[in-house]
Amino acid sequence: MSNFDIMMFNGGNVHGEYVAHAKKFTKEEFLERCKHDFYLDGVKEITMDDIKENHVRYYVKAPYGLDFDDGCYSYCRPDEKGSFPVWTVDIDRFYQ
Repeated sequence: MSNFDIMMFNGGNVHGEYVAHAKKFTKEEFLERCKHDFYLDGVKEITMDDIKENHVRYYVKAPYGLDFDDGCYSYCRPDEKGSFPVWTVDIDRFYQ
């Protein structure tokens, strides 16, 4: 299983998305983690409707012209080699 657990995605056309491995966290556990990790005083509370499913894989060479010296995790198609499901929430939208 992947070393990926939970992290922020920033770069390219993605800004401020919190992402968790869907086989290591249930959707409910991810929601509770979001509420714990992000203090959103006076801002709409994160709900199950805000959490989306996507797929991620590790790229040895950063895709899409991303400026990373080493490899990185990035979104991908579900059928790509090494892909796995993730839960995502766009944290930046809560701060706008």
